[in-house]
Amino acid sequence: MMLNTKITLNKEEELIFMLLSGRHSEALDLIMEGNINWGELLRKSDIAQVSPFIYRSVKDKGAVPRDVVKKLETRYLGSLKRNILHMKEIETVLKAFNEGGIDCVPLKGAVASEALFGDAGVYSGSDIDLLVRPQALGPAKKVLEDLGFKQLRPELEEHYLADHYHLPAYVRDEFSIELHWNLTHMYHNSLPLYWWEDIRMSELNGITYFSLSPERYLMYSIFRVYSHGYRPLRFLLLVSGILSAYQKELEWKRILSMARSLKMKRVVRFTIHLARDLLDAPAPEHFIEDGLFMYKGLCKKATEGFFNKDISHSRNMIKYMLLQDNVFLSILKRLFPGMAEIQLRYGIRGSFTKACLYYLLNPVLLILGKKGFGRHA
Repeated sequence: MMLNTKITLNKEEELIFMLLSGRHSEALDLIMEGNINWGELLRKSDIAQVSPFIYRSVKDKGAVPRDVVKKLETRYLGSLKRNILHMKEIETVLKAFNEGGIDCVPLKGAVASEALFGDAGVYSGSDIDLLVRPQALGPAKKVLEDLGFKQLRPELEEHYLADHYHLPAYVRDEFSIELHWNLTHMYHNSLPLYWWEDIRMSELNGITYFSLSPERYLMYSIFRVYSHGYRPLRFLLLVSGILSAYQKELEWKRILSMARSLKMKRVVRFTIHLARDLLDAPAPEHFIEDGLFMYKGLCKKATEGFFNKDISHSRNMIKYMLLQDNVFLSILKRLFPGMAEIQLRYGIRGSFTKACLYYLLNPVLLILGKKGFGRHA
Protein backbone atom coordinates (compact mmCIF):
# COMPACT_ATOMS: atom_id res chain seq x y z
CA MET A 1 0.00 0.00 0.00
CA MET A 2 1.24 3.53 -0.77
CA LEU A 3 0.20 7.12 -0.26
CA ASN A 4 1.76 10.00 -2.22
CA THR A 5 5.17 8.31 -1.95
CA LYS A 6 6.80 5.28 -3.48
CA ILE A 7 7.28 3.84 0.01
CA THR A 8 5.37 0.62 0.70
CA LEU A 9 3.33 0.57 3.92
CA ASN A 10 1.33 -2.18 5.58
CA LYS A 11 -2.42 -1.76 6.03
CA GLU A 12 -2.23 -0.47 9.61
CA GLU A 13 0.39 2.16 8.74
CA GLU A 14 -1.48 3.34 5.67
CA LEU A 15 -4.72 3.56 7.64
CA ILE A 16 -2.98 5.69 10.28
CA PHE A 17 -1.74 8.11 7.62
CA MET A 18 -5.14 8.22 5.91
CA LEU A 19 -6.89 9.07 9.18
CA LEU A 20 -4.29 11.70 10.11
CA SER A 21 -4.56 13.40 6.71
CA GLY A 22 -8.36 13.41 6.63
CA ARG A 23 -8.78 10.85 3.84
CA HIS A 24 -11.85 9.41 5.53
CA SER A 25 -13.52 7.82 2.49
CA GLU A 26 -10.30 6.06 1.50
CA ALA A 27 -9.81 4.98 5.11
CA LEU A 28 -13.33 3.54 5.19
CA ASP A 29 -12.70 1.62 1.97
CA LEU A 30 -9.49 0.17 3.46
CA ILE A 31 -11.32 -0.83 6.64
CA MET A 32 -14.11 -2.49 4.66
CA GLU A 33 -11.52 -4.61 2.83
CA GLY A 34 -10.93 -6.29 6.18
CA ASN A 35 -7.79 -7.83 7.66
CA ILE A 36 -6.93 -4.78 9.78
CA ASN A 37 -4.96 -5.83 12.85
CA TRP A 38 -6.48 -3.38 15.31
CA GLY A 39 -4.12 -4.33 18.12
CA GLU A 40 -1.19 -3.53 15.84
CA LEU A 41 -2.78 -0.22 14.81
CA LEU A 42 -3.15 0.76 18.46
CA ARG A 43 0.45 -0.22 19.19
CA LYS A 44 1.82 1.75 16.25
CA SER A 45 -0.31 4.83 16.90
CA ASP A 46 0.92 4.82 20.50
CA ILE A 47 4.57 4.63 19.41
CA ALA A 48 3.93 7.47 16.94
CA GLN A 49 2.13 9.41 19.73
CA VAL A 50 -0.86 10.15 17.50
CA SER A 51 -3.60 8.06 19.17
CA PRO A 52 -5.67 11.13 20.21
CA PHE A 53 -5.71 12.26 16.56
CA ILE A 54 -6.81 8.79 15.46
CA TYR A 55 -9.62 8.89 18.02
CA ARG A 56 -10.89 12.20 16.66
CA SER A 57 -11.02 10.67 13.17
CA VAL A 58 -12.78 7.40 14.08
CA LYS A 59 -15.02 8.25 17.07
CA ASP A 60 -18.11 8.56 14.88
CA LYS A 61 -17.19 5.87 12.37
CA GLY A 62 -19.23 2.72 12.89
CA ALA A 63 -16.77 0.61 10.89
CA VAL A 64 -14.17 0.68 13.68
CA PRO A 65 -14.68 -1.90 16.45
CA ARG A 66 -16.16 -0.34 19.59
CA ASP A 67 -13.46 -1.71 21.89
CA VAL A 68 -10.80 -0.06 19.70
CA VAL A 69 -12.65 3.27 19.77
CA LYS A 70 -12.93 2.98 23.55
CA LYS A 71 -9.19 2.42 23.94
CA LEU A 72 -8.46 5.38 21.68
CA GLU A 73 -10.93 7.49 23.67
CA THR A 74 -9.01 6.69 26.86
CA ARG A 75 -5.83 8.01 25.26
CA TYR A 76 -7.62 11.12 24.00
CA LEU A 77 -9.13 11.88 27.40
CA GLY A 78 -5.72 11.44 29.02
CA SER A 79 -4.25 13.94 26.57
CA LEU A 80 -7.15 16.34 27.12
CA LYS A 81 -6.76 16.19 30.91
CA ARG A 82 -3.02 16.79 30.65
CA ASN A 83 -3.56 19.79 28.35
CA ILE A 84 -6.18 21.33 30.63
CA LEU A 85 -3.77 21.08 33.57
CA HIS A 86 -0.91 22.44 31.43
CA MET A 87 -3.01 25.38 30.24
CA LYS A 88 -3.90 26.31 33.82
CA GLU A 89 -0.23 26.16 34.77
CA ILE A 90 0.78 28.19 31.70
CA GLU A 91 -1.77 30.85 32.70
CA THR A 92 -0.26 31.00 36.20
CA VAL A 93 3.29 31.33 34.85
CA LEU A 94 2.32 33.89 32.20
CA LYS A 95 0.54 36.03 34.78
CA ALA A 96 3.62 35.96 37.03
CA PHE A 97 5.90 36.74 34.07
CA ASN A 98 3.69 39.66 33.05
CA GLU A 99 3.80 41.05 36.58
CA GLY A 100 7.59 40.80 36.44
CA GLY A 101 7.82 42.45 33.00
CA ILE A 102 9.08 39.26 31.34
CA ASP A 103 8.12 38.69 27.69
CA CYS A 104 7.28 35.04 26.98
CA VAL A 105 6.35 32.81 24.04
CA PRO A 106 4.61 29.52 24.96
CA LEU A 107 5.68 26.83 22.47
CA LYS A 108 3.79 23.82 21.07
CA GLY A 109 1.98 21.45 23.47
CA ALA A 110 -1.36 22.51 24.91
CA VAL A 111 -1.29 25.91 23.19
CA ALA A 112 -0.71 24.33 19.77
CA SER A 113 -3.48 21.75 20.24
CA GLU A 114 -6.21 24.38 20.35
CA ALA A 115 -4.63 27.00 18.08
CA LEU A 116 -3.57 24.71 15.22
CA PHE A 117 -5.93 21.74 15.44
CA GLY A 118 -9.03 23.29 17.01
CA ASP A 119 -9.16 20.58 19.66
CA ALA A 120 -7.68 20.84 23.15
CA GLY A 121 -7.14 17.09 23.42
CA VAL A 122 -5.33 15.94 20.29
CA TYR A 123 -1.83 17.37 20.69
CA SER A 124 -0.04 17.36 24.04
CA GLY A 125 3.53 17.52 25.25
CA SER A 126 5.31 15.95 28.17
CA ASP A 127 6.59 19.33 29.34
CA ILE A 128 5.89 23.05 29.01
CA ASP A 129 8.31 24.97 26.77
CA LEU A 130 8.64 28.74 27.16
CA LEU A 131 10.83 31.13 25.16
CA VAL A 132 12.14 34.22 26.96
CA ARG A 133 14.69 36.84 25.98
CA PRO A 134 18.29 35.97 27.01
CA GLN A 135 18.49 38.85 29.49
CA ALA A 136 15.27 37.60 31.13
CA LEU A 137 16.59 34.13 32.02
CA GLY A 138 17.60 35.18 35.53
CA PRO A 139 14.30 36.90 36.39
CA ALA A 140 12.32 34.04 34.77
CA LYS A 141 14.18 31.48 36.88
CA LYS A 142 13.38 33.51 40.01
CA VAL A 143 9.68 33.61 39.10
CA LEU A 144 9.58 29.82 38.62
CA GLU A 145 11.35 29.29 41.92
CA ASP A 146 8.87 31.59 43.67
CA LEU A 147 6.09 29.43 42.17
CA GLY A 148 7.64 26.35 43.77
CA PHE A 149 9.59 24.96 40.81
CA LYS A 150 13.06 23.47 41.32
CA GLN A 151 15.70 22.93 38.66
CA LEU A 152 16.13 19.21 37.99
CA ARG A 153 19.85 19.22 37.14
CA PRO A 154 21.33 22.53 38.39
CA GLU A 155 24.87 21.16 38.13
CA LEU A 156 24.46 21.03 34.35
CA GLU A 157 23.23 24.60 33.88
CA GLU A 158 26.60 26.04 32.86
CA HIS A 159 26.97 23.35 30.19
CA TYR A 160 23.47 24.03 28.87
CA LEU A 161 24.26 27.74 28.71
CA ALA A 162 27.50 27.04 26.84
CA ASP A 163 26.22 24.56 24.25
CA HIS A 164 22.44 24.28 24.22
CA TYR A 165 19.33 26.39 23.77
CA HIS A 166 17.30 25.81 26.93
CA LEU A 167 18.03 25.35 30.62
CA PRO A 168 17.66 22.07 32.52
CA ALA A 169 14.00 21.48 33.32
CA TYR A 170 12.25 23.10 36.26
CA VAL A 171 9.84 20.68 37.96
CA ARG A 172 6.99 20.84 40.45
CA ASP A 173 4.52 18.04 41.05
CA GLU A 174 3.66 16.63 37.60
CA PHE A 175 4.75 19.76 35.74
CA SER A 176 8.06 20.25 33.94
CA ILE A 177 9.05 23.59 32.37
CA GLU A 178 11.94 24.22 29.99
CA LEU A 179 13.11 27.83 29.65
CA HIS A 180 14.41 28.54 26.15
CA TRP A 181 16.50 31.53 25.11
CA ASN A 182 16.96 30.13 21.57
CA LEU A 183 15.17 27.60 19.38
CA THR A 184 17.98 26.09 17.30
CA HIS A 185 21.55 25.10 18.04
CA MET A 186 24.57 23.08 16.86
CA TYR A 187 24.38 22.97 13.05
CA HIS A 188 21.78 25.72 12.78
CA ASN A 189 22.88 28.43 15.17
CA SER A 190 20.80 31.58 15.24
CA LEU A 191 20.95 34.71 17.35
CA PRO A 192 18.41 34.48 20.19
CA LEU A 193 16.79 37.76 19.12
CA TYR A 194 16.10 36.23 15.68
CA TRP A 195 12.97 34.58 17.06
CA TRP A 196 11.57 37.84 18.41
CA GLU A 197 11.39 39.49 14.99
CA ASP A 198 7.80 39.81 13.69
CA ILE A 199 6.53 38.68 17.08
CA ARG A 200 2.76 38.71 17.60
CA MET A 201 0.65 39.61 20.61
CA SER A 202 -1.89 37.01 21.74
CA GLU A 203 -4.27 36.62 24.65
CA LEU A 204 -5.24 33.70 26.88
CA ASN A 205 -8.16 34.25 29.27
CA GLY A 206 -7.27 37.92 29.61
CA ILE A 207 -3.52 37.27 29.93
CA THR A 208 -1.31 38.67 27.17
CA TYR A 209 1.59 36.71 25.75
CA PHE A 210 3.65 36.58 22.58
CA SER A 211 3.57 34.08 19.72
CA LEU A 212 6.03 33.43 16.89
CA SER A 213 5.32 34.53 13.35
CA PRO A 214 4.04 31.59 11.24
CA GLU A 215 7.31 31.35 9.27
CA ARG A 216 9.49 31.27 12.41
CA TYR A 217 7.12 28.82 14.09
CA LEU A 218 7.54 26.59 11.05
CA MET A 219 11.36 26.87 11.19
CA TYR A 220 11.42 25.96 14.87
CA SER A 221 9.08 22.99 14.38
CA ILE A 222 11.11 21.67 11.44
CA PHE A 223 14.34 21.96 13.43
CA ARG A 224 12.66 20.10 16.29
CA VAL A 225 11.48 17.16 14.19
CA TYR A 226 14.87 16.97 12.45
CA SER A 227 16.91 17.14 15.67
CA HIS A 228 14.87 14.25 17.08
CA GLY A 229 15.55 12.10 14.03
CA TYR A 230 12.00 12.42 12.64
CA ARG A 231 10.53 10.69 15.66
CA PRO A 232 7.83 10.58 16.89
CA LEU A 233 5.36 11.12 14.06
CA ARG A 234 3.53 13.60 16.32
CA PHE A 235 6.34 16.12 15.70
CA LEU A 236 5.84 15.95 11.92
CA LEU A 237 2.11 16.33 12.51
CA LEU A 238 2.83 19.70 14.17
CA VAL A 239 4.66 20.82 11.01
CA SER A 240 1.65 19.73 8.96
CA GLY A 241 -0.66 21.59 11.34
CA ILE A 242 1.29 24.83 10.90
CA LEU A 243 1.27 24.47 7.11
CA SER A 244 -2.50 23.95 7.15
CA ALA A 245 -3.46 26.55 9.77
CA TYR A 246 -1.37 29.31 8.19
CA GLN A 247 -1.74 28.21 4.58
CA LYS A 248 -2.98 31.65 3.43
CA GLU A 249 -0.42 33.60 5.47
CA LEU A 250 2.84 31.79 4.84
CA GLU A 251 5.28 33.63 2.58
CA TRP A 252 7.28 30.99 0.77
CA LYS A 253 10.06 33.29 -0.46
CA ARG A 254 10.55 34.33 3.14
CA ILE A 255 10.59 30.72 4.30
CA LEU A 256 13.31 29.91 1.76
CA SER A 257 15.32 32.95 2.88
CA MET A 258 15.02 31.86 6.52
CA ALA A 259 16.03 28.31 5.64
CA ARG A 260 19.16 29.60 3.95
CA SER A 261 20.08 31.89 6.84
CA LEU A 262 19.71 29.01 9.31
CA LYS A 263 21.61 26.62 6.99
CA MET A 264 18.49 24.45 6.86
CA LYS A 265 17.56 24.59 3.18
CA ARG A 266 17.69 20.82 2.57
CA VAL A 267 16.18 20.01 5.96
CA VAL A 268 13.25 22.37 5.36
CA ARG A 269 12.57 21.13 1.82
CA PHE A 270 12.73 17.47 2.85
CA THR A 271 10.53 17.92 5.92
CA ILE A 272 7.83 19.85 4.06
CA HIS A 273 7.96 17.33 1.22
CA LEU A 274 7.53 14.52 3.76
CA ALA A 275 4.60 16.28 5.46
CA ARG A 276 2.93 16.81 2.07
CA ASP A 277 3.36 13.21 0.92
CA LEU A 278 2.41 11.46 4.16
CA LEU A 279 -0.07 13.91 5.71
CA ASP A 280 -1.41 15.90 2.74
CA ALA A 281 0.06 19.12 4.15
CA PRO A 282 -0.38 22.03 1.71
CA ALA A 283 2.87 23.11 0.08
CA PRO A 284 3.65 24.58 -3.36
CA GLU A 285 5.33 22.19 -5.78
CA HIS A 286 7.95 24.74 -6.77
CA PHE A 287 9.20 24.92 -3.18
CA ILE A 288 10.02 21.23 -2.83
CA GLU A 289 10.79 20.17 -6.39
CA ASP A 290 14.57 20.54 -6.11
CA GLY A 291 14.77 19.25 -2.53
CA LEU A 292 14.59 15.62 -3.61
CA PHE A 293 18.20 14.57 -2.86
CA MET A 294 17.97 10.95 -1.63
CA TYR A 295 14.30 11.62 -0.89
CA LYS A 296 13.04 8.07 -1.32
CA GLY A 297 15.69 6.53 0.93
CA LEU A 298 15.28 9.13 3.68
CA CYS A 299 11.49 9.00 3.43
CA LYS A 300 11.64 5.21 3.89
CA LYS A 301 13.92 5.64 6.89
CA ALA A 302 11.62 8.24 8.46
CA THR A 303 8.51 6.11 7.87
CA GLU A 304 10.14 3.08 9.48
CA GLY A 305 11.20 5.21 12.45
CA PHE A 306 7.69 6.51 13.10
CA PHE A 307 6.56 3.07 14.23
CA ASN A 308 9.72 1.65 15.81
CA LYS A 309 10.61 2.70 19.36
CA ASP A 310 13.88 0.73 19.48
CA ILE A 311 15.88 2.75 16.93
CA SER A 312 19.08 4.29 18.30
CA HIS A 313 18.89 8.08 18.08
CA SER A 314 22.65 8.42 17.51
CA ARG A 315 22.77 5.95 14.64
CA ASN A 316 19.44 7.22 13.30
CA MET A 317 20.87 10.74 12.89
CA ILE A 318 23.91 9.67 10.86
CA LYS A 319 21.94 9.24 7.62
CA TYR A 320 20.01 12.47 8.20
CA MET A 321 23.33 14.31 8.19
CA LEU A 322 23.00 14.12 4.40
CA LEU A 323 20.31 16.78 4.69
CA GLN A 324 22.75 19.32 6.05
CA ASP A 325 23.71 22.20 3.76
CA ASN A 326 27.37 21.47 4.58
CA VAL A 327 27.44 17.71 5.11
CA PHE A 328 31.16 17.37 5.87
CA LEU A 329 31.25 20.19 8.44
CA SER A 330 28.08 18.93 10.14
CA ILE A 331 29.41 15.38 10.47
CA LEU A 332 32.65 16.80 11.84
CA LYS A 333 30.71 18.80 14.44
CA ARG A 334 28.74 15.73 15.46
CA LEU A 335 31.87 13.60 15.81
CA PHE A 336 33.89 16.31 17.57
CA PRO A 337 31.50 18.77 19.29
CA GLY A 338 32.41 21.25 22.00
CA MET A 339 33.37 19.93 25.41
CA ALA A 340 30.15 21.26 26.96
CA GLU A 341 28.16 19.24 24.41
CA ILE A 342 30.12 16.10 25.37
CA GLN A 343 29.37 16.67 29.05
CA LEU A 344 25.69 17.12 28.27
CA ARG A 345 25.52 14.18 25.88
CA TYR A 346 27.00 11.70 28.33
CA GLY A 347 25.86 13.27 31.60
CA ILE A 348 29.40 13.96 32.84
CA ARG A 349 29.58 16.06 36.01
CA GLY A 350 32.74 17.96 36.78
CA SER A 351 35.39 15.46 35.69
CA PHE A 352 37.50 17.06 32.95
CA THR A 353 39.54 13.84 32.48
CA LYS A 354 36.38 11.79 31.96
CA ALA A 355 35.03 14.40 29.55
CA CYS A 356 38.26 14.21 27.51
CA LEU A 357 37.99 10.42 27.38
CA TYR A 358 34.42 10.60 26.09
CA TYR A 359 35.46 13.28 23.61
CA LEU A 360 37.96 10.81 22.10
CA LEU A 361 35.49 7.91 22.23
CA ASN A 362 32.53 9.92 20.90
CA PRO A 363 32.93 8.93 17.19
CA VAL A 364 32.97 5.22 18.11
CA LEU A 365 30.04 5.56 20.51
CA LEU A 366 27.96 7.33 17.86
CA ILE A 367 28.66 4.64 15.27
CA LEU A 368 27.83 1.90 17.79
CA GLY A 369 24.63 3.72 18.68
CA LYS A 370 25.45 4.07 22.36
CA LYS A 371 23.06 6.42 24.13
CA GLY A 372 24.09 9.49 26.02
CA PHE A 373 22.78 9.97 29.53
CA GLY A 374 22.21 13.72 29.79
CA ARG A 375 19.70 14.23 26.93
CA HIS A 376 19.39 13.29 23.25
CA ALA A 377 22.77 12.19 21.94
